[in-house]
Amino acid sequence: MNFIDVLIPLLGGIYLLTFGDSLIKKNGSSLKRNKGLIKFAGITLVGVSVIYLIIQFFGE
Repeated sequence: MNFIDVLIPLLGGIYLLTFGDSLIKKNGSSLKRNKGLIKFAGITLVGVSVIYLIIQFFGE
């Protein structure tokens, strides 16, 4: 596992957390739910990258 494996989900998560609103239609009826799902996906991707980083440092 390389550091690129850590970087890919980290950048995806940061993108979703910062620019996630641009991916949602503004006139949608479930705007609040979609914002929550995008935020959850971003946090999950950042969490996955942290787990990958821990494995990278402490694994073989």
